[in-house]
Amino acid sequence: MGSFRASAILASILLAVGCKTESVPATRAQAHRTRDTIPMVPLYESEHYLAASTASPRLTRETLERLEIQRRAYLAAFGIPDTEGPLLHLRLHRSREEMKRLERMPPWAEGMYDDSVCIQYVDGSEPNPYHWTLHEAVHQLNHEVAHLALPGWANEGIACLFSTSRMEKDSLLLGQLDPSTYPTWHIKDLTLSGDPATDVRAGRIVLPLDFVGGTDTSDLNRSVNAHYVSWATFVLFLHRKDPTALFDWARNKPTRTGLESRFGPLDSLQTKWYRLLAQLSSDARN
Repeated sequence: MGSFRASAILASILLAVGCKTESVPATRAQAHRTRDTIPMVPLYESEHYLAASTASPRLTRETLERLEIQRRAYLAAFGIPDTEGPLLHLRLHRSREEMKRLERMPPWAEGMYDDSVCIQYVDGSEPNPYHWTLHEAVHQLNHEVAHLALPGWANEGIACLFSTSRMEKDSLLLGQLDPSTYPTWHIKDLTLSGDPATDVRAGRIVLPLDFVGGTDTSDLNRSVNAHYVSWATFVLFLHRKDPTALFDWARNKPTRTGLESRFGPLDSLQTKWYRLLAQLSSDARN
């Protein structure tokens, strides 16, 4: 198909006469029925997603393909049957600037899941244009598919576990880090001292004893990267230790007590996590 506008017009004609194209998701020139709608943008539909998108047709299709791959991996990890359900909604912007101009979100946010809609952008100039969308889509799966009631650190950490994993063809290699994803790209810049308390005071990390224990009072707005690196790598550590126990914990008892009953004392887990983080940082630099 030709231009973005032409593809929307042509698709609406094809739908009206009962035809269907095989190479692209169906698009229609109508608004996505969500709060803060972007008027008259095409809708792209895949098997389980519906996206209102101002991004290019190619980037939109590629994003939907990756979302479907991640969804399959998510269901397999959590042991959830792949049954029919309502389409999952996205609002996809062509640029970060457009998203920030049209959406309400914290200044540091690269997207959000809000009101049953993933709000994102895809920038074709980035090495990995899709990972922000994949991250927010995990929050959507947590809420709308698995119906999890996770603490904030685990909600973000599990989203990072999926969105930072490498994709090969139609498979997600869960737990194998893609260096072109956030917050993975910050790991190589960590210069850990060897003493966790010193690194906390320097603003490099946040300790599991604090965020799992509910005593973390640091300002997220001033330490976003330290929090996300710590949350993501702690969940990665748990996944490498026992993935079955991790997903069982998330579904059934996402508390400190539930965590320690499956993995052992939190202080011991923290010590082992810190060693893993130091190794990940060394490996990333080398």
